[in-house]
Amino acid sequence: MDERAQALIERCLTDFRASGPGHRNCAQSVLLFALRLRGEDDGAAAGAVELARYLGGGLGRAGLTCGALTGAALALGLRDRDLDPALGGPQDAAREGLQTLARDFAARLGATDCRALTGCDLTSSLGRVKFAAAGVAEKVCVPAVRLACERLSALGLARPGEVG
Repeated sequence: MDERAQALIERCLTDFRASGPGHRNCAQSVLLFALRLRGEDDGAAAGAVELARYLGGGLGRAGLTCGALTGAALALGLRDRDLDPALGGPQDAAREGLQTLARDFAARLGATDCRALTGCDLTSSLGRVKFAAAGVAEKVCVPAVRLACERLSALGLARPGEVG
């Protein structure tokens, strides 16, 4: 992976770790990484990033699919939004890339769903306190976001036929 992509991953992890208005959840962080890697400035990317607002915590804190994975799916969907659905090639490759990412997640991190990854029930205030007190974001979520960003970088974020 090139230095630019590494720097953008670190920048997105800074946004993930931030508190207050600068904070981005796992899905937003991965999506923001992808948009920045594509050359979007933060102002132009803001609207798309807000679409991922409720994907953190495994779909609105429900503990389902990790937001880093859903953020990666959104990034590829934005990249491919103008492709003709009847043309399978690039879309099939994107699906295969996401499936490989999900398998890698399970192999490296132990699961693909937020509740299993974090060991916390984020639907309850007690679960959210446990998440914060145990430093789960740093131990689990940061590696998940990093893995998703690295794999997105390897998949390529230029639209098929586009140089980038």
